[in-house]
Amino acid sequence: ANVIATVDGTAVTPGVETTVGNYCVTTANGELEVTCKKVTITAHNASKVYDSTPLTESGFTASALETGDTHTFTVAMTSGSTITNVGTQANVIATVDGTAVTPGVETPVGNYCVTEVNGTLTVTPASLLIKLDTAKVYDGTPFVSDYMATIDGYTITGLVSGDYITAGVVTSSASDVNTYIDSVASASADVTTPFATHNGIGNYNVTYDLRQVINKKRLIITGEFTKVYDGTPFTVSYDQLTYNGLENGDVVTSGTVTSDGYWVGDYYCRDNRFLRAMDELHAYNSGFGPTSVTSNYTPEFYVVLHIIKRPIEFTAKSGEKVYDGTPLLITDLPAPGYDITNGSIASTDNLTHIDVSGSQLCVGQSASEVANAVIMHVSDAENVTDCYDIHYVDGTLRVTDVTTPLVCPADLTITLWYGRCDTMVTLPETATVTPPVANTTIVNDLAGQNPMPVGTHYITWSLLDACGNAMTTCQQTVTVNYPECDTAIDYEGNRYPSERIGCNCWTVPNLRSKYYSDGTEIANYTYYNHNDSLENVYGKLYSWYSAARVPEGDDTAVPVDSLWPAGTYVQGICPAGWALPTVEDYMDMYVASGADAGLVKSPSTLVWLPGKQGTAPNKFNAYGAGYYDGSVNRYFNLLGETHFWAVDYSTGSSMAKNFVLNYYCSEGLIVDSMKGFGYSIRCVQKK
Repeated sequence: ANVIATVDGTAVTPGVETTVGNYCVTTANGELEVTCKKVTITAHNASKVYDSTPLTESGFTASALETGDTHTFTVAMTSGSTITNVGTQANVIATVDGTAVTPGVETPVGNYCVTEVNGTLTVTPASLLIKLDTAKVYDGTPFVSDYMATIDGYTITGLVSGDYITAGVVTSSASDVNTYIDSVASASADVTTPFATHNGIGNYNVTYDLRQVINKKRLIITGEFTKVYDGTPFTVSYDQLTYNGLENGDVVTSGTVTSDGYWVGDYYCRDNRFLRAMDELHAYNSGFGPTSVTSNYTPEFYVVLHIIKRPIEFTAKSGEKVYDGTPLLITDLPAPGYDITNGSIASTDNLTHIDVSGSQLCVGQSASEVANAVIMHVSDAENVTDCYDIHYVDGTLRVTDVTTPLVCPADLTITLWYGRCDTMVTLPETATVTPPVANTTIVNDLAGQNPMPVGTHYITWSLLDACGNAMTTCQQTVTVNYPECDTAIDYEGNRYPSERIGCNCWTVPNLRSKYYSDGTEIANYTYYNHNDSLENVYGKLYSWYSAARVPEGDDTAVPVDSLWPAGTYVQGICPAGWALPTVEDYMDMYVASGADAGLVKSPSTLVWLPGKQGTAPNKFNAYGAGYYDGSVNRYFNLLGETHFWAVDYSTGSSMAKNFVLNYYCSEGLIVDSMKGFGYSIRCVQKK
């Protein structure tokens, strides 16, 4: 109803006259009507290939609504809207928005008048391939395949999970080895009602591929035989073999197994050396009159023919002689230089080559050898050496010592001079041998010692053969002496003990004499700061001129040489029997002391700065005596440095060599200094 509530602001009642100002108003109701919207809802179609599971489809399509209408329908299908087996089934709408509906009948559903249209569910057949590819070994009977009882030999492709085959038989028409292929028509007659689940065969499009094969039967032929190589092939008769697999009274009546060569090796069908046998074994069935059934078998040969190597031993000949400087050769022995000491060569073969070798020059023994035999097969000129197990045995070539004795020299005593470093003690005579023997050498066991150590040596003289082997010997006694070092005594009676260091005897304290050994006063000397107590410890400091006993300042003067038994030296300022050291003498001392300044310096901290003293007690025992610089008339580096004059100089030069040790260098040095400087003096003994 469309009802009037007020007129000009005055409430009114439908059908009742009401005063409204100058009017008496009677109202009557109108009517408002909304009709349903017509909608068609269509269930979706669906399809699939048979897979033994139900097919359902809940989808649908609704016809168009008015603009702005956003209503969503809720649609449910009937319980029967499902299909599993091959076929079709209506997909029927049961309810729309919870209201039961009937297909094709308009039904009010809320604001809508709904008409339903069914869909269709479709299941199509699956593809099923039944393939038979089976075989059996020849046994003389037809081939029957009950492929439904046993799946062996069949391949079934496409059978849906849960479905299975219940029956079916395929039979071949003969028993001989062959292949039988049945057509689909003949196979379908044999394969009856093969399915018994769901919709049976109707759910499948079935195709067949059926093939039966009767194969040859394996005939296992076994045997293993061995012979020693004799140059001929190895043949075994059929009746020596063992057969496994003959059927229905079949028997083997002939044949041989023969190696395809005479060579050493293993002959069998799977090797590169085959048996000539496959075409030579024949099988017959006596029940067929007899009929050959050889073609129904596949012979497998597990026959091994071993041809093993033929043993033979060659032994080289042996010989002996006394050493004479020429070699003992195996070719000097009786031909052919070897013997066959075991086995023999096959009658089909010949030994065409063999090497014999051996040579012994020196005392001792070595092997005579036989090797590299070559044996040839006569009929085909083939090298058959590898067909032999060849054992080579060495002989012995022996050379014994000569019987001629050595004549040994007399014993010898050698005394070395002071200051002499001999590189080799040369013996005045050697051992001899009479009569001479070719290719020999006479040596002694001390040859090459440099120098020969002090003491008594027992030299063994040996007669050596060409290889250095001692054959006969004798002995010589050689005594080597180094005389004891003397104490040096100067003109004033000051005594200077000495020590042997390397090649020389060296005075150990520094020189402190005012006079030469003949009493002549020394012209130029001093001592540190003119301090007598220091002079008592460190000795005097001399110019090189005074040390060499030449006029002061005369750089052209040449020191007077003194001829000593071991060579020419300069005595100069040194006591009688002693000489000024050369640079070579200082270097010999330094190396013999260990080639380190710390092994030449005194280790006492009283005569060196702390930390700059020597590292160990030593024979040279140098003190840090300092030095005097005549150019400035000053003394320097007490406890920190010391210099010792050497005799070495250059004529016309104001410089001379000296050996220096100081606090800032870890090595002893040979340097040039002004000849007028005051340095310390050490002497070496010469007599």
